[in-house]
Amino acid sequence: MDILVSSNLERLLYYLSGKNNQRVKELMEKLNNSGVYEITDEMAEKLKREFYGGCVFKEEAQKTIKDIYENYGYLLDTHTAVAYKTLENYKIDTEDDTVSVVLSTASPFKFAKSVYGSLFGEADDDEFSLMEELSEKTNVSIPENLRGLQYKKIKYFEICNVDEMQDFVASASDE
Repeated sequence: MDILVSSNLERLLYYLSGKNNQRVKELMEKLNNSGVYEITDEMAEKLKREFYGGCVFKEEAQKTIKDIYENYGYLLDTHTAVAYKTLENYKIDTEDDTVSVVLSTASPFKFAKSVYGSLFGEADDDEFSLMEELSEKTNVSIPENLRGLQYKKIKYFEICNVDEMQDFVASASDE
């Protein structure tokens, strides 16, 4: 998975281009072939009008995780902490007091070492042990799909290069 080229990027380009599928296709092909593309001035203006971007460093994200847990009893994951802190910064920068919602899509247990470290200090334990400790100390349950993950049988050991992926997947589905 290439998180730098997420499906959200195509969706964003679609709306910025006025729902122009052909333009989105051209931009994505250019990105795929040359690693770069340029949007039109009109698209850039729309992006500036409708979006706010921010940068949150590790220490700020860690402090946000700790503050939110201590003040509200809610256990943030690292990605949601960045979103939350960016929203706080946006409200300060713009003085916009509109009621806002931050949607979280990740579990704090997926990033157990980082979340644990934010709350209780760095630990040298493995991620699975830290998931257990994090759950015990915060009284938040480990999601079912992560609970016992370390005991699951590994099904696939093969590794392939990106340029071999299509053939690799096709041959695996033939089995």
